[in-house]
Amino acid sequence: MGVTLDNNLTMDSQVSEICRSAFYHIRALRHIRPVITDAVAQTIVCSFVTSRLDYANSVLCVILAKNIHRLQ
Repeated sequence: MGVTLDNNLTMDSQVSEICRSAFYHIRALRHIRPVITDAVAQTIVCSFVTSRLDYANSVLCVILAKNIHRLQ
């Protein structure tokens, strides 16, 4: 399903994967950033990050506060 589980089910590894993926897409945006407007860049970033947060978010219903902070 694409969810990363750890031994204690703390979801630390899943949160790390979500953050890693979101930052990857944000950094990859620098390649096209000179040719798009600010509004388009904001829309793309919001779409990438939101799609990563929404994917399999039901498994994150009981995560620790530190992980919630990392996702925010």
